[in-house]
Amino acid sequence: MELKKNPDPAPGVGPKIRHIPKTMLKDAVRTLIGLTYFKLGIRILQQIIGIPMGTNCAVFIANLFLFSYEYEFIKHCIDSGRIDIIKQLRYTRRYIDDLLSANCLHFLDYATNPNNVVHKAIYPFYIKLNREQGPSLAVSMLDIFLFYDKKTKCIETTIYSKQNDPKYAKLAFIKYPHITSILMNRCKYGCIRSQVIRFARRCSQRKGFLDNTARLIVHLHTKRGYILRRLFKYLNNALRRLIPHPEYNFTTMTQASNAISNICKRLLAVAQIDSS
Repeated sequence: MELKKNPDPAPGVGPKIRHIPKTMLKDAVRTLIGLTYFKLGIRILQQIIGIPMGTNCAVFIANLFLFSYEYEFIKHCIDSGRIDIIKQLRYTRRYIDDLLSANCLHFLDYATNPNNVVHKAIYPFYIKLNREQGPSLAVSMLDIFLFYDKKTKCIETTIYSKQNDPKYAKLAFIKYPHITSILMNRCKYGCIRSQVIRFARRCSQRKGFLDNTARLIVHLHTKRGYILRRLFKYLNNALRRLIPHPEYNFTTMTQASNAISNICKRLLAVAQIDSS
């Protein structure tokens, strides 16, 4: 397959961007989907249902496949004059094969029942949707936990982790390398910076940010052998990128660091009591 230079680049796209003709792309996708084989013992089998997994483009093909049906459904609603249904779906989001639908009680009916009010389902009949949560005032989506806060009267967000979910209490989770790993210390301690930034983006409230950050530090110290003083050194470097933070009411890095330190002391005291 030969990639050609883009002769007529779009605004803001450089001329060095490579492209392939539409017909060649169709042939490549058709070949990938139609000629997928795998070996099981001495038998060679051909996959005839679904799309190949494990290839570089598998996620993109699956995403494009689902999007094509979603696009047709929205177009059908517009042609039918049912803008009200589109408005009901404005808080519905999909990430690959995970769906979150908020404030839309009839979503499953729209998604799977072709005999609904617009006589067209979003997805074909052979795609099965399993309701894993809800309807309720608290659900999780990927690494985010959404809940209705009665005090703020708003939908708030914090971090969701299977490690803290009682349903998965019997499973062993190893998310971070041990301090004895041959990785460079900068790589091992660098997870503090990335996780703190993730917590700040995911947690809408100050308490959620402080609690998740403190739990991470205590976990790395007690379970993975990290040095506490060095953990706070990397933490302070990460906090400098976030302070001042008006939503968390932090004006200085020291203020945020001290708040996290106090929670860590309480968690470490509880850990010592449990171990004794």
